[in-house]
Amino acid sequence: MLHGSFFYTPTKQVQIMTANLGFLPAWYGSEGDYVLCSSGHPDIPDALRPPITAVDVASLKAGMRLPPLQAAPWGLSPASIRMFKELREKYLAELELPQWNERYAELLGRQTAAICLEEIRCQLPFPVMPTAPTFYSDPEAAARFLEKKPGRFVLKAPYSSSGRGLMWMQGGRCPTPTEMQWINGTISRQGSISIEPALDRALDFALEFYADANGNVNYEGLSVFYANDKGVYKYNRLQAQNLLWRLPEAYLGANLRNVLPEAVAAALSRIYAHHYVGYLGVDMFVYRTPSAWGLHPCVEVNLRYTMGLLALRLFEGWVDEGAQATFFVEFHRDGALDKHLRMQAKYPLQISRGKLSSGYISLCPVDKNTQYVAGLALSSSPCL
Repeated sequence: MLHGSFFYTPTKQVQIMTANLGFLPAWYGSEGDYVLCSSGHPDIPDALRPPITAVDVASLKAGMRLPPLQAAPWGLSPASIRMFKELREKYLAELELPQWNERYAELLGRQTAAICLEEIRCQLPFPVMPTAPTFYSDPEAAARFLEKKPGRFVLKAPYSSSGRGLMWMQGGRCPTPTEMQWINGTISRQGSISIEPALDRALDFALEFYADANGNVNYEGLSVFYANDKGVYKYNRLQAQNLLWRLPEAYLGANLRNVLPEAVAAALSRIYAHHYVGYLGVDMFVYRTPSAWGLHPCVEVNLRYTMGLLALRLFEGWVDEGAQATFFVEFHRDGALDKHLRMQAKYPLQISRGKLSSGYISLCPVDKNTQYVAGLALSSSPCL
C-alpha cells in the first residue's frame, strides 16, 4: 500500500500539518508498505523504525520506481483521491485507486451519525441517554428554537469532526449577531446545522472498527482520549486494553465492555458497512447528570483512520505492555525544535524487550521549520 494524504485539504494550516505529520501513517502500516511524505524518517533508533519506506514527490519525479501499489489515504475524500490520481498520471501508472461513492457524502454527515445514535441507544441497558440532535436548514427556525429553550447548547456543522465546526451558546435568548452569522454561514455552506444540549463531559473515548462493504464490522479496540472544554482533541492515553476499559467502567459498570462494542457494531453493520470499506471510529463520552452518570454512545462517526486507531497500533507494536504512554499532537507557532530537544534531553528513551518503556520520542521528523509535533511520552514523562 501507499499511505498518505494526512488530513488532505487545500487550507494552508492543514497543508503545514500534512507536511509535518506526513510520516504518521508509517506507524500503522505493514511491512512492505510505503508512506508518501516530504519529511522522511524521524531520528529514532533503528530497532524502532517501522518497516515502511518513506517516499516523496521529488524522488518520484527523479525517477524512483515503486512496485504496483494500492493507494491508502488517511481519509477517503474526492480531494485525497484526486491527489493520488495525479500521482498515478505522472509517476505511478500501476497505482490502484480507491473509488468515491456518492453515498459517502451522506454517510460522512452528522445526520447519519444521529441515526446511528438512536439505534445504539435502543440496544443499551443504560437508563440515561442524551436526546438526539435536532437539525435545522432554516436559520430563523434555529434561532427561534434557541430563544425558547433554556440551557447551554452546542451547534455543529454537519460535515465536521475532531472538535471543529462547533459553536457553543446559551439558550433562552436570541442569538447574538455573531452567533447568527455563524448559523447563517454554516447553513449556507453545508445545508444545515445540528443543535444538541451541551453535556458535562467526564471522559472521552472511542471504539474503533473495520467495515468490509459486505455488512461485516470487526471491532478493533477501545481508545481513550482527552479534549479541551470545546471538544478539540488533545491527546490519547496508551495502555493495555483491559486497563483502558476500567476507565469508562468506573462510571458505567463492569459489564460495559461486554455490551457496548456489540451494540455499536450492530448499528454500524446496518447503516455503514454495506456501503463503506475501511476503518471507522465512533467517538463517545461519559457525562454527569444531577443524579447519575450517562453515556453519549455516538457523538460522531469518523470514516477514516483515526488518532484512536493510531494509538491502538502504537501501543500494540511499539510500547512495552506494562507501560503507560501518552500520544499527543502539539502545535508550536514559533517552531517546535527547541522543546523537542529539551524533551529528548530530559526524558531519554528506554527500551525493554525491543519496545519503548520510558522516555520521549517524536514520531515524525522535527527541524527548525516544524510547527506540528506528534510524539509519545511514556511512564512519568509529561507530554505537555
